[in-house]
Amino acid sequence: ERAVMLWLWHLVLGGACQPGMLLGITRAWPHNPREFLSVLTLAIPAMGILPCTRAALPLAALGSLEQLQPASQPPGARGERSGLIAHFLPMRLFSSLFPADGLRHPWTNECTAARWVLHMSGVSGATRVLIPGGNRVWRLLFAAGSAMLVFDFSLCAAVTGPVVLWLYDAGFSSLLKYLPGVFSESEADVVLSLIFSAMAAMAVATTSAQQNVLPSEPQVVALVSGGLVLWALWVGVLLRCVWATAPTMDKSGLGGACAFYATVLLSALCVFAPWMEMLTGSHPLVWVVSYLLHDPAKLLMLAYWGCMVICGGIVACTLEGRVPNIVVRKVYHVLVVLLFVPGAHLQPELLFLAYAVAVALFLVLEAARLWRVAPIGGSLDDFMRRFTDERDSGPLITSHIYLLVGCAIPHWGVLLTSLGDPNGMERLKTGVALAGVIALGISDSAASVFGKAYGTHRWRGLHKTVEGTVAGVVASVGAVAMLVGLNQDMIMLGVVAWQCFAMCLLEAFTTQFDNLVLPLAFCVGLQSAFNVPIAMHPVMG
Repeated sequence: ERAVMLWLWHLVLGGACQPGMLLGITRAWPHNPREFLSVLTLAIPAMGILPCTRAALPLAALGSLEQLQPASQPPGARGERSGLIAHFLPMRLFSSLFPADGLRHPWTNECTAARWVLHMSGVSGATRVLIPGGNRVWRLLFAAGSAMLVFDFSLCAAVTGPVVLWLYDAGFSSLLKYLPGVFSESEADVVLSLIFSAMAAMAVATTSAQQNVLPSEPQVVALVSGGLVLWALWVGVLLRCVWATAPTMDKSGLGGACAFYATVLLSALCVFAPWMEMLTGSHPLVWVVSYLLHDPAKLLMLAYWGCMVICGGIVACTLEGRVPNIVVRKVYHVLVVLLFVPGAHLQPELLFLAYAVAVALFLVLEAARLWRVAPIGGSLDDFMRRFTDERDSGPLITSHIYLLVGCAIPHWGVLLTSLGDPNGMERLKTGVALAGVIALGISDSAASVFGKAYGTHRWRGLHKTVEGTVAGVVASVGAVAMLVGLNQDMIMLGVVAWQCFAMCLLEAFTTQFDNLVLPLAFCVGLQSAFNVPIAMHPVMG
């Protein structure tokens, strides 16, 4: 009975996208038969006719149906088109985050907490569109019903669902209020759902920590990584509180610099370090030094990464002013391929930690740039503004952070599932872990450069070209085939090609930040094609 009800629930979620798709089909046919065919290829699998692609292609519909817009946007959302289907992104992305019967994982409780938050984020985004006027009572009732259906028929689920929804809505409103113009509504949904799920998992890990039981090394890597990212976010909140208490302080002067660096240092020494020591049984700095010195191969990988970053920076600075700005930006996309593909194959655990360190560093540096904190804030702001576009019109510059996070999330999810797996990172798992690198470093770069050089046929109403989209499909299919070894498996190669086609259509049509949307969509597509469970999607496929 439970399996039947879950199947019906998936059918309902898939059906939520069907009216918009049917409307898109009827709008496209009289004006552009080619667009009609592209929308139709997305609508058929979304309706469940092709189960193997049902997970990924509704996400591609997010882009192809951008002309279907919500009635209004919440205050603070970026003023660009959001797209009706875009509001279903968290629901579609995390629609299979339901507890699996018999699931055995070192962190089952943490995964369950994260699934709660991710599911409620999807409910929040969906009900803002489905329920006219966003009536709070009906949304809370919907949250209670979906929680009971998906998780457990109990009073606890009926109460916890609305509470989580209320907390998520409060965070959503605050994010748009205090960072106006930075996020579209759907981007805010995705970002906040990821942050809240990490907070929930780390909270459960903290409350359930046992003094006499030390975690394994992979678990310590995951704990330190999660703590680092949350600490960097917490630093941003603390700094805003500091500036609020001293509104007349010159943030770019000596007083502002002292306040900034004191906040960062004290929060690291008094909050992050004791927290990690409680969870792991050792000081994080001591553990990191021991972790790196224990294996010389890790030091070699760090040296390789350092050389690649320096070389990439030199190439980008050399090309600046000589080629279009979009080509210079793609140098950094190619750089992620050179950095992360060897790391995923040779040192996946080290790459897991490196992603977290880099994200935390980017967040702290973005805070320094935002308030032009001496001595680096002003120069950093001038440098970053040279590579921005209209989507970075808000106070924060997020494209480089999205690029890193988009590459990191698939890798984090696959490695978390590999905890306790004697087989470790198999080739198919490595392919899914590199979904963000393939989508942004290879497919997006090939589509952009090839389309800029040879593109002549543009998609209707867009600056993207058909030639660029085709180049992206070819590049991504070839990359997956080489990384996973699908040269002899023509059926699987065809399924992968279909997923790559959907991802490239999404890249062509979406108005959201593709650095954030593409990796998540492509990760879901590859995971469903390979049937590889990942921590954020434990029963997908």
